[in-house]
Amino acid sequence: MQELKRILVCIDLSEIDKSVISYASRIADMMGSDKVDFLHVSETYVGSSQTELEKEVNDIFSSKTPISVNIQIGKIAESTLSWAGL
Repeated sequence: MQELKRILVCIDLSEIDKSVISYASRIADMMGSDKVDFLHVSETYVGSSQTELEKEVNDIFSSKTPISVNIQIGKIAESTLSWAGL
């Protein structure tokens, strides 16, 4: 099985985030990932603070894989690709 050393998970502050975060936790464990990065990008101010988003992710993410939680303001596609280094 191919390894996924780093996983980028885009979240949109909707109810489905809980499932996405939980699934990312399982994938990280199955694939032996080194890190999981959670990213929310908004073109305008985001209602959630960095601290609130980190708490939500940490409450759901059960893997021991290190994570980062990030909020970016900008155009969604451009910001996501830039953040991922593409």
